[in-house]
Amino acid sequence: MSLHSLHPERVDETRMQAYSTFGPLLIHALAQKLARCQGVRELDKIEQSLVRLVEETDVAAPDAEAMKEFAVELVVSTLRNAREHPDAKQELEPIDERRTEGRSEDPDTLEEQLQSG
Repeated sequence: MSLHSLHPERVDETRMQAYSTFGPLLIHALAQKLARCQGVRELDKIEQSLVRLVEETDVAAPDAEAMKEFAVELVVSTLRNAREHPDAKQELEPIDERRTEGRSEDPDTLEEQLQSG
């Protein structure tokens, strides 16, 4: 059944079903793409921003607080899954933290230090 053949009284209900069905899928796909392209650090920023957006949104519904909790749960779990996906771009550890104090960058000096060690 297409949108054009849908009874006018069912349009809003069908729209909400479509949003609730496809919204999480779309968010998941976008999060994975972002994780592949930008890395997990960017996902941390996006998560903070989305959670803040949900918390600050004024929702005029009887179950607004519960809806917000579910929305935050969706954001957190979706971005966690994107971070853990094998294709996610992982951040490299800072090189300064890996280097031994006094270690040279010159290959000849490195070889000399290796031999003397």
